[in-house]
Amino acid sequence: MLKKLLLASVLLSSTQALAAVKCPEAKIQMLRPTAEKVFIQLEGQSWHVLALQGDNDYDKKLSRAMSAQRNGQKVELQFPNGYDDTCMSSDTSVVAKKIKLIKKERY
Repeated sequence: MLKKLLLASVLLSSTQALAAVKCPEAKIQMLRPTAEKVFIQLEGQSWHVLALQGDNDYDKKLSRAMSAQRNGQKVELQFPNGYDDTCMSSDTSVVAKKIKLIKKERY
């Protein structure tokens, strides 16, 4: 019984750790790197923090964002569970977990 309870709590906590708020797909309106952070604004959304200087994925996130902006490609930002799911508030204390490039549809 105790093993089942422990297994259930581990599964529940790992599922919560993987949960993320996904902002609506949109094109990048502006990128603003500073000495400490990279801010990003998607069309129809508020400012978000894309990356912090010194993070392991800083270069990867910035490169993806710059490529998407240059190519007019949409992106999806993912934030930790609990972030504003409308993506309309500007919370500069929370950093995006991931930036996903959305493939252009071919007609």
